[in-house]
Amino acid sequence: MSEIRESIRSLYAVNLLEGEGVGTAYEYYAKSKKLKRFLHAIGRPKRILIAGLPERYGLSMDFFLLGDRLDAETVVIDERPDALERAGNVIEALRSEGRFHNTKIRFLESDPVLELGVKEFADQKFDLALS
Repeated sequence: MSEIRESIRSLYAVNLLEGEGVGTAYEYYAKSKKLKRFLHAIGRPKRILIAGLPERYGLSMDFFLLGDRLDAETVVIDERPDALERAGNVIEALRSEGRFHNTKIRFLESDPVLELGVKEFADQKFDLALS
């Protein structure tokens, strides 16, 4: 699954779109190395849940990129419409540059903690949950 590991240079370009810098690029790179080992153990996820976007810095675009690289259905839950809109805008910018292709992404405006307890949602199956 080497395709999930991005270079720091390519991640930096993404981080600029989300208003972050080289420190976040390094963080994403380091996380991708750890995730690669983990995913090798569990297999390729078909459905990914992103339960909440960061409160302060960035948008966890590395999680979105993971879903893109693995062509996984990605569901994002966050109670803040502005954070969801910002994430959607970055994804659209990446798509316009030909750097994001996943069309199986869904945004849900709700509190992730409350939503995960709702029976209709709790019955959904995810191969990987990230927060």
